[in-house]
Amino acid sequence: MSSFSIIASLAEDHFQCSICLNVFSDPVTTPCGHNFCKTCLSEHWDNSELCQCPTCNKRFYMRPEISTNTVIEEISVQIKRRKSVTFDQATAGCGLRVTQFGNLRCYKPASPSSSDDILDERFDFPMILGKKGFTSGRHYWEVQVGLRSNWDVGVAKETVNRTGRVSLKKENGFFAIGKRGFDYQAHCTPFTALHLCPRPKYVGVYLDYEEGLVSFYNLTAQSHIYSFTECPFRDELFPYFSPHVKQDDKNGDPLIISAVKQCEQVKAGPSAAIFPHPSTGKADSRTVEILT
Repeated sequence: MSSFSIIASLAEDHFQCSICLNVFSDPVTTPCGHNFCKTCLSEHWDNSELCQCPTCNKRFYMRPEISTNTVIEEISVQIKRRKSVTFDQATAGCGLRVTQFGNLRCYKPASPSSSDDILDERFDFPMILGKKGFTSGRHYWEVQVGLRSNWDVGVAKETVNRTGRVSLKKENGFFAIGKRGFDYQAHCTPFTALHLCPRPKYVGVYLDYEEGLVSFYNLTAQSHIYSFTECPFRDELFPYFSPHVKQDDKNGDPLIISAVKQCEQVKAGPSAAIFPHPSTGKADSRTVEILT
């Protein structure tokens, strides 16, 4: 099974009703925290002597009042038109390369005379931009960060500085979050510590150009992480990734980036953005991997 197929199957399980085994339709959440289609849950309770959760069997002495879970509903109903994520080889910094299979790798630096070193577009550090930029619309992609100890993901302007040590701040054209060891942070001024539980293995990135919004989601917990809001975008924006470097046996897990999806024109707030439901059909993925 391909890396993307694994991601897609895991994501689908998150948004699947355990009664009908289909993607949620009009999803509701029980007081014990489990999600079901509203019709499925109502019919289950109508046909049962006891009013209890179909998943954990927690008993409710009175039938709970349930309402639609709008975040899960957006996840379930927004099936996006899929586009492949491709990386801009010209921006791959500090030994990052894109192979013919789309695998993005960090290798030992080449000799100073290498043509790779004289491309002005490149970053001096292990960072890379997506090849396709955005000047309008709503877009969403997912990154499998796994157990990697250091990483950054987000959005960057085409005009960001690429030489020397880059400061990932909003003022410098970066809208990103990252992990350093066991700590998570939003790259804003000042840095904002993020307390994420459980630790995300998959991160969703949502860009709404017209709204000036970049939001991040913990797909492991199905929760909102952080949003950059009221950003007056005028420049072309690109997906941004950094796997950092491998240190001894640490930070060795790859970053796996799924396909970009262009969202339907449905307005979503910063903490209730559109999660597209990934298709389990054939699709491309991109991997950031560190070579020793």
